[in-house]
This record gives sequence, C-alpha cells and structure tokens, in this order.
Amino acid sequence: HREGRPALPRIFGDRQLSEVAELAPDLDEIHLFGGEPLLMPEALRLLEIAAATDTRCVITTNGSVLTPRVEALLDRPGVDLVVSVDGTSAGVYEPIRQGASWEVLQEHLDRFIEIADRHQNTVDLAHCLMTANWHEFPDHLRWAADRVLAVYVNDVLSPVELSLHHLTPPELVVVISSLRARQAEIDDLPPSWRTTWELALERLDQTLADGTSG
Repeated sequence: HREGRPALPRIFGDRQLSEVAELAPDLDEIHLFGGEPLLMPEALRLLEIAAATDTRCVITTNGSVLTPRVEALLDRPGVDLVVSVDGTSAGVYEPIRQGASWEVLQEHLDRFIEIADRHQNTVDLAHCLMTANWHEFPDHLRWAADRVLAVYVNDVLSPVELSLHHLTPPELVVVISSLRARQAEIDDLPPSWRTTWELALERLDQTLADGTSG
C-alpha cells in the first residue's frame, strides 16, 4: 500500500495445501516466514494441517497479529516462534514497523510467552541491527534478557541507507566506539546476551578492518 503497488498474485492454493496435508505425517518441521505469515489465510491453513498431524512448526512473525484463531493454533506443543523486533522504544520501533504499536507488540509478546511456556515451546527474537536503531542495541539486549528471550542479530545489507555495513569508515568508527562506550551496560548480562553483543560488534569491526564499508 505504501508504495502503491498491486497485490501479489496468490500462487499457493488448495492443490498445494492438499499436497502438504499428504506429506505432513512424514515431515519433521514446517517453517513459515517471509512477510507476515499470521496474516495469510494459506499459512493459517498450513498451521491447521500441522496441528492435525502434530507436525512441529517454526514461525517467524512480527508479532502484530494475535486473533483468537491464531492463538488457538499456537496453543499446542511443538510451535516455536521467532518474533522480529527492530526497536526498543515506540519512537524507534514504530517508524521502522509502520502501522505497528510498541505497546501492542509487548502485549502480544507476553501472550506468546505465556502460551509457549505452557507447552515448553520457545519464543526468540530476531533483530535487524541498522542505522535506524543501532543506538538502542544495548537497551534491546537488556530488555530481551529481562524477558529471557534469546536475540538473533541480522546484518542489514539492503537497502544501503539502512545498512551499518555501508557507512563510510569514519561513520562506522563512530558507531562502534559509541557502542563500545556502553560496554558496562552489557557486562552484567547473562552469557547468551553478552555473546550476541560481542558477535555483532565483531562483525562491524571486521567490516571496518576489511575496508568494505562506505
């Protein structure tokens, strides 16, 4: 809608769903990601097939959708969630995820965790570290650690204007040094979140050392 483009054609329908239903008893996992699966009728039908056959599912979601139908489909063993969260405040998160609400996201996340804990499923976070949110990275890790949510950091390469790895070397030096200056905020976190921090900064350090930024 934002770009004024026509809707994409639907290329996944009854025939493909029937094929998945036949295969489902022999599948290890079904992974749903790309766009927002929990908005897609076909994806919800896939989750219904998975539930009927006790097939494990891994769903990458932006956390904006939690209808009664979705909640019922998540409320069983073997449904793990990866929630994409690219900010740690309304002022950063909402401009990135246009149309979303930071407050609603946190309400949905609480509910996701409650459902997952009931069935010993997992809820993790995916975080795109980029020019629009890097200054909140320490806050993000502390927020995630408080909720005991593992964070997987994605390096943004495109669009280039959002990529830390396409900054000029002087710009990248400022980012790295500013983050390193907040190291004390990370030092008291549990090992998993400290490792996430170090690996993300190491990749930035490597980009700078390789001279591939800019």
